[in-house]
Amino acid sequence: MSETMRTIGQVGERYDLLREIARGGMGVVYEGRHRATGRVVAVKCVPSDSQNVQLARKRLIQETKAVGFLRHRNIVEIHDAGIDPLYGPFLVMEMLDGRTLDGILASRRTLRLEEALQVARRVGEALIASHAEGVVHRDIKPSNIFVARGRSGVEEIKVIDYGIAGKAGSTFGGDAAARLTKAGDLLGTLDYVAPEQLTQVETVDPRSDQYALATVLYECLTGNAPSLSSRLAGPSTMLDLRKVVPGIDPLVADAIAIAMMPAVEDRFATMGEFLKALLGDARSALTSQDPGASMQLMTSAPVVSRRRHQRAPFITPVRLVRADGTHIDARSEDISEGGLLLVVPRAGDAAVPNEGASETVMVRFALPTTGRVVTASGVVRWIKGGRRCALGIEFSELAQDIRESIATYVKHFGVSRTEDRPGQGDPQQDKASEVRRREGWARLGEEVALHKVASRSN
Repeated sequence: MSETMRTIGQVGERYDLLREIARGGMGVVYEGRHRATGRVVAVKCVPSDSQNVQLARKRLIQETKAVGFLRHRNIVEIHDAGIDPLYGPFLVMEMLDGRTLDGILASRRTLRLEEALQVARRVGEALIASHAEGVVHRDIKPSNIFVARGRSGVEEIKVIDYGIAGKAGSTFGGDAAARLTKAGDLLGTLDYVAPEQLTQVETVDPRSDQYALATVLYECLTGNAPSLSSRLAGPSTMLDLRKVVPGIDPLVADAIAIAMMPAVEDRFATMGEFLKALLGDARSALTSQDPGASMQLMTSAPVVSRRRHQRAPFITPVRLVRADGTHIDARSEDISEGGLLLVVPRAGDAAVPNEGASETVMVRFALPTTGRVVTASGVVRWIKGGRRCALGIEFSELAQDIRESIATYVKHFGVSRTEDRPGQGDPQQDKASEVRRREGWARLGEEVALHKVASRSN
């Protein structure tokens, strides 16, 4: 993990950076706070030590232009943007409280059919709105689908990361002089990318998003994304959803197969047509309720029953160091005073502990309230293997200041085992949930400010 994780500073003269949330090849996302209003936000930027910094900054500017005017309840909301002397272009987004679909699949492997269709509808509607403005996402995958705890306490789906988005019908990046790709580049993620994005890198077609969403849906139902060779050969070489998904409507299976056809002209003409075929009148009861009302993706995971402590969703990079000195770079999905839920996105590329082994490890991560990077000892209590791997880490012991930081965060944003299901349509409970959420951010901001004052005075 880069030492720059410790460099918590300011962006645009109005945002304090509190901690790193995620780091990728095209930028870093921080938790930030507006200096005047105290509003907690997510800030995406490209620090000067990033790889391919000039290309990454150009792509961030492109993302700002692509997503800045999009307005939809299932697309992450953009608050601000600008240029910083140190960090370059930056993008300020709403701070989401929840987990990625990638993290949920790591612990659950599959979703129920009705849950998967709910996810498909929300993401599909977001993409319809994007396509209506001529914007193609081009990188739909579980880690870019965020399951957030919404204003009324129910779960909402948010499509995030338009970093390689393009204008429909154009070449990626505009004219030849301004193109942000070159021959041999892969724009998208190999497990979900449409075949045309492999062979015609610069072509931007909305049906590529349709293909990727169908592949995500296939994985949600079967537990695995199909291999590249199977996808290139076509649905006839993949698992028959009618045989492996109990109770699936044959029309649903057919719609997924059509959307995953290797030749773009063999798919549905639009995302709207795909959703109509996928959902249909006979299946509308699964998806016509209040957004998120039938979804409890974060709280119905099997790992819930294992937990003794109140927990809260918390995403941050984590380095896990084993006794032999080898390490695994992962990310947390939630945190409690008892431990961390970690996800290793590419389990095959990392020397993860063996299932059933209670291995002692050290974990290094940024605290949720201050952003300070700390190290704690722990034990790997359980592992769920697969293409991505989920690990349950139980803290062996925690320094008092670390415990207090975690306890403060969980107190304001946690979900106890007896509070797993929000109001679900009860106006009074929903209103109370939103009040608690807003008060949580406010109180957390006050406690962080007091912590900083105390630190300076010592």
